[in-house]
Amino acid sequence: MISRSFARTCRCLLVVSGVAAPLGALAQTAPQTPPPAAPQAVPTQAAPPTATPIMAQPQLDKRSAARVEARIAQLHSLLHITAAEQGRWDAFTAIMRQNAAHTDDILALRGDPSKRTALEDMGNYTAIAVAHAADMQKLLPAFEDLYNSMSPQQQRQTDAVFRQEEERRRR
Repeated sequence: MISRSFARTCRCLLVVSGVAAPLGALAQTAPQTPPPAAPQAVPTQAAPPTATPIMAQPQLDKRSAARVEARIAQLHSLLHITAAEQGRWDAFTAIMRQNAAHTDDILALRGDPSKRTALEDMGNYTAIAVAHAADMQKLLPAFEDLYNSMSPQQQRQTDAVFRQEEERRRR
């Protein structure tokens, strides 16, 4: 079982990364590997085509780039990042940008929503959840390194920023 604090940390990192989205938006992806086949009500139906693999070099679209850059600037100010922490901050924000670009690429693969089946949507949701979890696994060590380099006062401020964001999301 996942501890409550670990789950909270993961949710907070979703917010900090700037790629957190409502559940509906998370469903906007294409699977890297096809999900297990579900029983078909009509055996003569062909299985939906599998999606294209995720691109190796993601490109951040302008809206996502602006959103992520705004979040990075906001956090830099709120967390009072010092010159001594700047290298760790830069490593953390580079991963934030990569994760946002990766998510954009996955979302772009979905295609026309009027032509997708419910099975394809479920597969897409699975793929985005898996990709998002992998992206968060890359982000967590960079955030942990940054957080551990902060003064106790900065850590308390960071904790407060995360709590406020969590409360905002709950409302």
